[in-house]
Amino acid sequence: NSSKMSNNNKAPILVTGCNGLAGYWLIEKLQQLGHKNIYGLDLSPHNIVAQKLSAANFFQGDITDRSRLQEVIAKTKPSTIFHLAALMDDRYGQALIDKVNIEGTKNLLEIVLELKLLSTKILIPGSSAVYGETGLELIQENTPTAPKTLYGNSKKAQEALALDHFQKHGIQVYLPRVFNNTAPYENAQKVCSSLAKQVVEHKLG
Repeated sequence: NSSKMSNNNKAPILVTGCNGLAGYWLIEKLQQLGHKNIYGLDLSPHNIVAQKLSAANFFQGDITDRSRLQEVIAKTKPSTIFHLAALMDDRYGQALIDKVNIEGTKNLLEIVLELKLLSTKILIPGSSAVYGETGLELIQENTPTAPKTLYGNSKKAQEALALDHFQKHGIQVYLPRVFNNTAPYENAQKVCSSLAKQVVEHKLG
């Protein structure tokens, strides 16, 4: 009924990595659906992406800073967490990629457990990078994983970490494996944006 829907729209939602492309469009969609209590956490300061949120609902912080992350989660008590904070580019190097993608996720899961927020739903986007170069025309969830990149290996480890917390502690994790995605405002160096730019430039002569 409308009363239940209204209550659901008031449930607090936390988006980590909110200043990224996915965070930007996720927050816009959540707002379109009527959600009122959306909070964002990002390493970058309050900027044009985070301005979709009020200053009071935006937290600047590092996902690897455990005390700051605990402060944010304790304050917001989210019913849902969209954990989008991640490093994708192998040029960052293994140490930093693992620190953000694996250690950052470990911090989040442990804090949710410590604060006894066991009803909180946590969506952690995986990646097709965990499959590596299969040579297959069709990839399914049970296709063996064999990541070839630092990012792919970190996402595979992230999945294992999340599943372990679900199996041992009942934390509600959701682990979709995301393939290529694109949207307006994507970095012009990315494949889809680069192709679109080239098409426009060609048409304009």
